Amino acid sequence: MEESEQQMIHQMIGRKLLLRSDDIYQYLAATHFNSASSSMKSTYEDRLPIIRTFMEASKYCQHKSALEEAAFFLRKGLSFFYPEEKWSTRNFDLSFEMTKSLAKLECILGNFEACMAANQEILTWSRSTKDTIDTLSIDINARIAACAYEEVVAAARRIFYLLGMKLPKRITPFHLFKKMIEMRKLFDSLKDEGIMSLPSSDVDSAAA
Repeated sequence: MEESEQQMIHQMIGRKLLLRSDDIYQYLAATHFNSASSSMKSTYEDRLPIIRTFMEASKYCQHKSALEEAAFFLRKGLSFFYPEEKWSTRNFDLSFEMTKSLAKLECILGNFEACMAANQEILTWSRSTKDTIDTLSIDINARIAACAYEEVVAAARRIFYLLGMKLPKRITPFHLFKKMIEMRKLFDSLKDEGIMSLPSSDVDSAAA
């Protein structure tokens, strides 16, 4: 049997399996689509259901703790997008979900370079502050594991900036003095009752 005929059979089996709703059939369909992948990159309308099938197969594998296979299906599904399609408006949510899930899996599997590459792609296309912060958090974990500590600090500073917190690059006596002035003004604005109601910790009693 010719290879092209074998791939056509895998396609047919995969499409038949998609008619069943159970997760296991989504997984089995994805394995057949993978075997026929070289002959399947046709129209967008044909490819989109297959991309979704790869995503569902990945979720099934994650549920079974088969993380290597879960990451593989996400990579395969994302490869079915043409470059101009991947982050278009109609595919944004799907691409974002798949790429974010892939970044997490790559980090868990120890593929830190792949994790950081996926994170950078998400950061390039992120549409909200929350998505950016979530992605930077994953990126920080990967860079800590990869011992890239200077890059960890840079990513953390970016999160603080997005949260409206500006940290100096280097803390000097001036920064401490400025904070003391701010605290003094705060206490000056409070009455005795307000000061007494501020939360405190009893260090001496805790040490005892």
